[in-house]
Amino acid sequence: MGRAAELARLEEWADSECSRGGASTPVAVVHGPAGVGKSALVLQLAHRLTDRFPDGQLYVDLCGTGLQGRPVSADDALGQLLVGLGVDGSRMPSGVAARASLYRSLLHGRRMLVVFDDAHHADQLRPLIPRGSSCVLATSRQRFSGLAARDGAHLVTIGPLAEEEGAHLLIRLSGGRIGGPGPVTERLMALCGGLPLALRIVAERLAVNPDVPLAALVEQYATAPGRLARLTVKDDAAADMPRVFEASYRSLPEDAARMFRCLGLHTGPVTVDAAAALAGTDRHTARRQLALLAAHHLLQEGPGHEYRFHSLIGMYATECARLEPPARRHEALARLRRLGPAVPPAELALEADSRRA
Repeated sequence: MGRAAELARLEEWADSECSRGGASTPVAVVHGPAGVGKSALVLQLAHRLTDRFPDGQLYVDLCGTGLQGRPVSADDALGQLLVGLGVDGSRMPSGVAARASLYRSLLHGRRMLVVFDDAHHADQLRPLIPRGSSCVLATSRQRFSGLAARDGAHLVTIGPLAEEEGAHLLIRLSGGRIGGPGPVTERLMALCGGLPLALRIVAERLAVNPDVPLAALVEQYATAPGRLARLTVKDDAAADMPRVFEASYRSLPEDAARMFRCLGLHTGPVTVDAAAALAGTDRHTARRQLALLAAHHLLQEGPGHEYRFHSLIGMYATECARLEPPARRHEALARLRRLGPAVPPAELALEADSRRA
């Protein structure tokens, strides 16, 4: 699994915060981009923390991305929690307020770990936080800054795997195809951008195709236009890289979604000015939309207020850019060129398409 450093920090937080008692429940939210391994990290942590919570653990999948069904309402989530606490149908109250009251009274004085996977937004999570000596772990693709500011939540960002951890994952899951760290693991780490989900998909392909030369299988993922299409698992939306990225994209407001598409015309780092030029908007609006994309982990903010895509998300953004009408793509690229030296050197991803349109 890896994530030794992240697990150690979260264990330290749990030992510190979840043992002090008090009226407020400690909450930690692990957030990061699609496919980065948030759920696996939190479930492994929950296993490690078993002995700290003698009254047990509760788990609810909030289905925030919509890949496993519609997002779970607070009312339904509370119903699942109450069932987990032994409440049968004849005692089940109706309505969020009544269910939340019973849920909190049943947890009063008990030390339980409550895990919420795939939260969509802070307001989905807030009614599910008990009071007292229990502890909450949650995962989300969004950064819940409001939950940290208003409710004191501890936010933990996780990114792509370090090279050593990614290599160990490939070696363990490849069915013996990869004998140890080296050029093959380094190349696959680069092609998958260190995302555990992508690495697991590749490792599974290596394991089930023992007769195909290793170099040939690796090269299948080297061609950028077709890489995302190959990073899929049949009949499993949650293991399909394009679909997990699409779920994040679909959660955006329309103005931020259009900014995402416009940024897909440009594959390098982008400044606020360049983003404003591509989207045809002012700097204030561009800055707000870039911040929202970063909060959804569809964009990374780097030094000097430059933004860039993770390599695989950038490929998905380029595909989304094709949804913009050809005339708009022409205009966006023309505005970007007018910035002249202010534009960082980078390939224009849809240059050829725009010229043919």
